[in-house]
Amino acid sequence: KKQPQPKFGSAFSYVSKIKSRFADRPEVYQTFLEILHRCKEESPPIKAVREEVAELFKGHDDLLYEFRHFLPDEAAKKQQSVRSPNRKEPVGASKRRVRAG
Repeated sequence: KKQPQPKFGSAFSYVSKIKSRFADRPEVYQTFLEILHRCKEESPPIKAVREEVAELFKGHDDLLYEFRHFLPDEAAKKQQSVRSPNRKEPVGASKRRVRAG
């Protein structure tokens, strides 16, 4: 069952919570922002992102728990990675068609 995507306000609140929690360690907040930026630009594997954030937020289980609500579903992510961004069918699907004639 797919979880609903969080609203922008929830995401903003979460990021603000991280900034407040690590006010005495701004490098943690900055690293988290860098991870988010990398996710947007590169779409790394979700498992790798989870592990990196888990290490960054070690000892802050509530932040880790809440973070998982912002990650796409693993199955959806795998399916999305198989598809070309500008096409509705999986990459290579057109190669499987046989022309009659």
